[in-house]
Amino acid sequence: MRAAVYKGQGRIELEERPLPLPGEGEVLLRVEFCGICGTDLHEYESGRLFYGPERPAETIFGHEFSARVMALGPGAEGMAPGDLVTVNPAENCQECSFCLAGDEQLCQRSRGALGYAKPGGLAEYTVAAARRCVVLPPGTAPDRAALSEPLAVALHAVNRAAPAPEDVVLVAGAGPIGQLVILALRQHGIERIFLSEPAAGRRGRAQALGVERALDPVNENVGAALKELTDGRGADVSFECVGLAAPLDDCFAATRRGGRIAIAGVFQQPYPVNFARFTLAEHTLIGSLGYREEFAQAAALIGFGTLDVSPLISHRIPLAWVPEAFATIVADRGAHEKVLVQPSRR
Repeated sequence: MRAAVYKGQGRIELEERPLPLPGEGEVLLRVEFCGICGTDLHEYESGRLFYGPERPAETIFGHEFSARVMALGPGAEGMAPGDLVTVNPAENCQECSFCLAGDEQLCQRSRGALGYAKPGGLAEYTVAAARRCVVLPPGTAPDRAALSEPLAVALHAVNRAAPAPEDVVLVAGAGPIGQLVILALRQHGIERIFLSEPAAGRRGRAQALGVERALDPVNENVGAALKELTDGRGADVSFECVGLAAPLDDCFAATRRGGRIAIAGVFQQPYPVNFARFTLAEHTLIGSLGYREEFAQAAALIGFGTLDVSPLISHRIPLAWVPEAFATIVADRGAHEKVLVQPSRR
């Protein structure tokens, strides 16, 4: 089979690999669509590991994907060949106190994830534990199904921050996660959503998703603008969806006294916090990692057509284009939304 193999910082190469065989409790999957995630881009750029305790020297990225079941290994059940599935990529121990409490994302003995510790979806075929697969309803569009994983990330962040329907919310960053957070907020009945995003194209696309106003942080003071738009109060809840200092600064400046700030972005660099300002405003800072039951919820929302994620898909490319695609996206992230790889496409 063909696979796009990560070789180290700035290097991905197309290779022929043996067809994987499903082991105990696993299924063989033919990948339909696989998204290129911001975490993949971080890893590609820096050569550093962002998720999981271990990683082979060479990795097949891809943890956002939909696939067809081809064969079941011994003991695998709950699906049949031909079923369309999406895969929860996390590899958790299922034995520690966090896993037993349902907080698998906090597993003490995490085994990493497909696409990092184990081969992922940037290949024609992969294997996954049957218990991590969610069977999608008949008629589900495979390209949309591949966005189940990032949608689950957004749903979990919104659940962690728990905004009320009457709250004013700021979303800082309108990349794929930021846009999915907007969709998740709308799904939760939030009406007053504001956006901070420097890229004009992304501001326009996010505006179409239902934000009240899209602010340009390059030419506007986001904190002052949001307070002016809310009679001096500010946002009740803010979401940092990029992993950079500037949007988090905007969240601190725009969030009201006693408000909450949820971090959904992955920071590559340490962030200095002015704890005097933080304490005087009584802000609550909320971390958000992965998902719990939100993965199955995301698959259902997409599978049953309750939530349309198709506006986020900007490109569908063959596997052969992956090395060039990574370099192109890194060079200009603002020009791309969700890029999906279709391994079967020649």
